[in-house]
Amino acid sequence: PESRERFITAMEHHLHAVSLQQSSNVALVGGEACNAEMGMAEYMAIRRQSSGFMVGFELVQYVLGLDEDPIHLHPIVEELRDLVLDYMCMCNDLVSCRMELASETYFNLPYILYHNGSVESLQDAVETVVEMVERVDARSVVVVNAIKRDHAVSMEKEPRLKAYLENLVSFMSGTLCWSFETVRYGMCDAKLEMSR
Repeated sequence: PESRERFITAMEHHLHAVSLQQSSNVALVGGEACNAEMGMAEYMAIRRQSSGFMVGFELVQYVLGLDEDPIHLHPIVEELRDLVLDYMCMCNDLVSCRMELASETYFNLPYILYHNGSVESLQDAVETVVEMVERVDARSVVVVNAIKRDHAVSMEKEPRLKAYLENLVSFMSGTLCWSFETVRYGMCDAKLEMSR
């Protein structure tokens, strides 16, 4: 029952965020009806939910049976989940930015930073997001090491927690790999060129 309730709540948040995302897209909502003037914090709050990743996290918890042991709700584990979520959203925004702007889809972190005047050019915005990704990645390593150090006994007693952490880290690398492998963003050609 707890898993079901969390999944339903996560899905409600996801659908609400998707509707907010659509109403913030100049290409879909013209003129004054569009909510394109938003800051990074507001954008990320919507993006974290609209990505659907939180729904996936709930499914992982359910499959692993972590309702029986609330160690996964420990603040440092929740911090890791939030870092993973930001990493995946920002990486996806970087890789999809070119294609999305070409199709007049402006709900994208580099564009939001550029559009609200945080940076002088779109290239500066891309570089800013790359730096943000690097900081999140570095913090994730620190948090994973702290969890392994401080909760080693708990993880030995509860292998599902270890599996949950491994899944979170796999979400990070998997999203990055998928972003370059999918033809959706046209980056697989760029990856091929870089490897030559």
